[in-house]
Amino acid sequence: MNLPYIADFTRTYCSPNTLESSSQLPLDGSYSSATDSISKPNTQLRHITRLEIYDFDSTLFRSPLPSSDLWTPALKGKVMADCAWFSEPRTLETPYIPLVPENTWWHDETIAHALNALSNKNTLTVLLTGRRHDRFSARIQKLCLSKQPEPLAFDLFIMREGHDSTLSRHYATTLDFKLAVLDKLLQTFPHIDHIEIHDDRERHLKLFQRQCEAMVAHRRISTFKMHYVVHERTLNQFIAPHLEKSLVLELVENCNIRIRNAMAREVEMDASRAITPVTNPSNLRAEPIEYSENAQTSCSVYSKSAGLQSINESSAIKESCCNTLNASLPSELSTSNSIPLSNTIKTKKLDSGISTKLQRQFSSNNTHSSATNSRLPSRRISISNFRVLIEPTDTVRFTSITLDDDSRSALLKMFPTPDKWKPHARHMIVSFGNAPDAVIEAIGGIGARIYMLATGFGEVHGRAQAVRVESNALSCITASANSTMYITLCVSSTGALNDPSEITNWNTIQPLELYGTLERVMITDLKSSRTQGGSSGSLSQFDGNNVPKQVSIGVLVKKHHPTLQGKQVGKACEAVNLWMSKTFIENLENNRAEIEFYIQSQSFQ
Repeated sequence: MNLPYIADFTRTYCSPNTLESSSQLPLDGSYSSATDSISKPNTQLRHITRLEIYDFDSTLFRSPLPSSDLWTPALKGKVMADCAWFSEPRTLETPYIPLVPENTWWHDETIAHALNALSNKNTLTVLLTGRRHDRFSARIQKLCLSKQPEPLAFDLFIMREGHDSTLSRHYATTLDFKLAVLDKLLQTFPHIDHIEIHDDRERHLKLFQRQCEAMVAHRRISTFKMHYVVHERTLNQFIAPHLEKSLVLELVENCNIRIRNAMAREVEMDASRAITPVTNPSNLRAEPIEYSENAQTSCSVYSKSAGLQSINESSAIKESCCNTLNASLPSELSTSNSIPLSNTIKTKKLDSGISTKLQRQFSSNNTHSSATNSRLPSRRISISNFRVLIEPTDTVRFTSITLDDDSRSALLKMFPTPDKWKPHARHMIVSFGNAPDAVIEAIGGIGARIYMLATGFGEVHGRAQAVRVESNALSCITASANSTMYITLCVSSTGALNDPSEITNWNTIQPLELYGTLERVMITDLKSSRTQGGSSGSLSQFDGNNVPKQVSIGVLVKKHHPTLQGKQVGKACEAVNLWMSKTFIENLENNRAEIEFYIQSQSFQ
């Protein structure tokens, strides 16, 4: 793995001692000439002894996710897993997010750490993300460098490249990629003695911690620190609903097109196999199938002297920002410092022979005579072969009296939202799902304007606050199936209020008049999904805590590798579980296609 821009960084900023120690490293550029070039006094020389690495999404920046107010967990999971949400550039572009996002889009605590590291000339600061360089590099750099009041001018911005099918695969997983970058940084800056890593994924940090513990044991570094960035869901940022709906439905349709194309290729291939006469299947050759994942690296150097314009206007820095790091990194990673990388896994191509399934198929056709052997047509396999069509459908999430803007503002003014809590003050829930016609008619029908009176305040300590409401006898005295009619004012980052009986003490308040409209609040679900309310009538099916049916790894291994038996199946399952842990893929139904795609691409021994 060659990182020419790391070499460029060392030539520009590092002390002669560091360069001399690094002179034998296999980086692009001549270190003898680099030493010569800095023989003159240079006020920017730095002796790098500390390394701080920052993830981007949900660590530094509150990157928008599909909103739980618009999509059920089942469909939201499909959008993120099957529709490549994190590969869609528009999710970080205008008008979907602001050109220069406000500070509420950034994690304050992580930003404070980053600015402190940036002020230390002995610290190498690196933004390291699995996002694709060709799609996100310029935008992520601009987001960081336009951060106010102080820009996040990291020394290095390192991202992945899209996989080039003409090149061999360099590393199997995103974790291998990040570990390899860490390894190369330590080779290039041998005086680094302390490492800090910031990430929002706890499992990710645990694997980095294991690696750093090995480095301490081998006396490569002295100390390290892992920073686990905790999500505060009440501070999450979202795309405007009308824009998000349009974008998600477009991504779903594009995903369905890929699935239909994959189906059509399979039908065409089946037809081709059916009419191809073969007498000696052992001589047939099929195109090897390989797991497709981003495989290359790009690194950009930010020059503090060139400033923000350097990205687009300085030719020297632009070259550093835009060139691709196309050097090789073996799929089984190792370190020159004799520190073993933990839990690396090698991605293998399938044997060039045809699959057992195809052998059986052709064996059954041996009655067809042919004097020559045929070559199996090139077989294109993609992850879309293992996905099912996504069919969104609108369904009633709940029936409510939705407050008008003036009433909502009056409530929030009377009861200010605590810091880092999420304000609601929008709905008085009549019924979860579609309310019975009799209830709707008694209230006045969908669209009726309803008068209510807020008379009490209550809270579940540390979780939620609400106001109790009453209604005049002619409107919605029987509107709610609950014994207490209430409006949730706000919730904490870990809180919710699904049942007013959780509030045992209602304090009387000065009555406040409220007005709202009876309506059905919709949400988009999967057509095949069946959601049911909780025992208390709560929206438990929408809270994201349901655990979908798990995927049986063993069944999929046997499906695609029917010749494996006994312990062989067990070892294959262990290998798949290891890959899943390193790529942070949970054993959920939403991830079935990716898991199955990986399993069929392997050659288990």
